[in-house]
Amino acid sequence: MGKLGNALVLSPFATYPLDAGQRKRAFQTTSLFKEWGFSITFLHFGFETRWYWGHNNEDDAVLREQWDGDVIHFYANKKVGMPPVNGQTHQLDEWWDETLGGYISNIFSKRQFDLFVVHNIWLSKAFDYAPHHCLKALEMHDLFSQRAKEFEATDVSPEFFHCSEKDEVFGLKRADLVIAIKQEDAEWCKGRELERTQAITIPYAEHFIAHYAAVDPPSGLKPRHPGKVVFGMIGSDIHFNRHAVHALLKELDAVIRETYAPIEFVLAGSICRSVGVCPGFVKKLGFVDQVSEFYYEVDVVMVPMLHGTGVKIKSVEALNYRKPVLFTEHSAGGTGFKGRVCHTLAEMAQWAAEIALGGTVPLDLQNECHASLARSRNWIEEAKQTFIACYIQKRPSFIQFLGTSSVSLSH
Repeated sequence: MGKLGNALVLSPFATYPLDAGQRKRAFQTTSLFKEWGFSITFLHFGFETRWYWGHNNEDDAVLREQWDGDVIHFYANKKVGMPPVNGQTHQLDEWWDETLGGYISNIFSKRQFDLFVVHNIWLSKAFDYAPHHCLKALEMHDLFSQRAKEFEATDVSPEFFHCSEKDEVFGLKRADLVIAIKQEDAEWCKGRELERTQAITIPYAEHFIAHYAAVDPPSGLKPRHPGKVVFGMIGSDIHFNRHAVHALLKELDAVIRETYAPIEFVLAGSICRSVGVCPGFVKKLGFVDQVSEFYYEVDVVMVPMLHGTGVKIKSVEALNYRKPVLFTEHSAGGTGFKGRVCHTLAEMAQWAAEIALGGTVPLDLQNECHASLARSRNWIEEAKQTFIACYIQKRPSFIQFLGTSSVSLSH
């Protein structure tokens, strides 16, 4: 496809390093827009740890390589990331910086952009500074009005940004198009009468990251480790991961004591910081420079989260590495997986014991993991067609010839 136009992408998440879900998602959708024919200007609203105290030259160099050198950094003030001022829930624009609004207005006065992508509802006020002719697309990442109840289900206070449903709907209406990470989120939006705002789903997928060649797909159903089956989980040190892994280890310990199942459990990522003394069947890798190091170690991946919002990025990552995965009903959401899921962690631990004692990965599990990966990639192609149709509708002066080598643009 030829050049569709110029896109300004405002993201509070740098697209390097790709070691956290929010950065991977920002990288995924921005890469897709580039692949679909947009020239990218990446406007990074720096507030994460690696940018909090100042400019990060090493990360900046990678970002410029990713986005053909067209990268702008705007450094957030210190109120971004703070708890709600009223002590209960954030106001929609509580983290908004008026100087950022002026900066965006100035950019649009000097440069022509046809697409403006904003990541996260709490930056949606940025659309107020974009011209009418520009397609305004909100990359949701999550339903922020639903976050509080997920935290409360595990008896802790919400982390990061969370707002009321009324505020979230108002923010969604600022956009022409909202991009959900899973179909359930898009349906939620459609049920809120967003008027002119359309909702589409671009599921999370990682096929654009080349490093998957580093781990060979399994050649059969037999685990690679003699005398045992190695299960594992990789994750960052966030509340829902901590809650899940502690509960899972308790269930695994009980089932191993009861059945003598030959299970080893490998834990990797910063989550290891919050896991203290472990039973003997647990091996902690800690932080790994390349996630392929973890996937080399394991036969079967476990994704034990029972709560949280959005899509579990590690679920999709495991599927991309062609590993069989044991999901909970919650952690399978948004992955395209339609096979057996576990409703409790006791059920997951028992299933792991059955696999270990049998010494064979179930064929139906292996096949469904592969099928879900293909299913997700088909959804990406469908999302592309829907997005292009929305873009054409917004910019009728463009004569698009999809499927040909060029696109005619009128300015």
